[in-house]
Amino acid sequence: MDQRIKLLFLGIVFLIFQATGVCAGESKKAAVFFSDAIKPYYQAAQSLETALKNNKIATEFVEVKDLTQVAFESKCRDLVKDGYVYWVSIGPLAMDKIYHYNLPEVAGRVFSMVLAPGKILRQPNIPCGVSLAIPVEIQVQELLALFPPDIRPGIIYDPEQNSVFVEQASLMFQKHGIELNLLKVNSRSDVPKALTMGIKEINFLWMIPDQSVISESIIRYIIKTTMKHGVGVVGYNRFFLKQGAVAAFVINYETIGKQTAGILMDLMNHDTCRSSDPVFNLTINKALIEMLDLTKTP
Repeated sequence: MDQRIKLLFLGIVFLIFQATGVCAGESKKAAVFFSDAIKPYYQAAQSLETALKNNKIATEFVEVKDLTQVAFESKCRDLVKDGYVYWVSIGPLAMDKIYHYNLPEVAGRVFSMVLAPGKILRQPNIPCGVSLAIPVEIQVQELLALFPPDIRPGIIYDPEQNSVFVEQASLMFQKHGIELNLLKVNSRSDVPKALTMGIKEINFLWMIPDQSVISESIIRYIIKTTMKHGVGVVGYNRFFLKQGAVAAFVINYETIGKQTAGILMDLMNHDTCRSSDPVFNLTINKALIEMLDLTKTP
């Protein structure tokens, strides 16, 4: 082959490699750190792995729950040495660890399955990833579309945990002439009293992720108590529906894995870092809504 033609050919190949992001030395490996071996994290991790493998990106998974800090840092150094310079976290503990341990070789980080990433990072600017938080305005819109205009909503929460969320929700309901009744608690032991005082003013109770309120036993207690008073409960996962909630915002964890994979691949291809809201469905118990007379009026 003529030397000039050969050089031209090699130059074209090099440019193609650059354009596709597979030029020499660029990593196509991702280390996936997950907080704990629970089902939602597993579902997200499995769909993440599938999406990355379909794009010829190698993955190595690390559970961080039982790792000491020394063991965690040693594992991180080994991963970087093996070319795993893109890191993904699944769950808050994993995010906390990978974002607060810095190695200069790490090319990018992506988070997923975290409700409040800003609290973990202690900063308002959220990095690349998929949050578990459904924007408040979207949730209120879904509730307004589900229930009749004379609905009397209530929300149970700890002001220290969710004051900003509740203030935003209240303003959105007010724009539609609806008052959001606030059932404030400081701990789980306050729940019975708060229900007793507020239940006569509402016909549906909105429950949101709140560490001071939520446990499986508390959810059962709240739904059992509200049902006796003809009040429906709206929750945020399938457990609420199984216990008798009229509706729940159900997040698809497998889809979150796919969303996370897409963000990671964009990062690998040097695209703009972005964050995304989770995909969800407002799943309803139609028979229970009708039984409690919470149906949408024409």
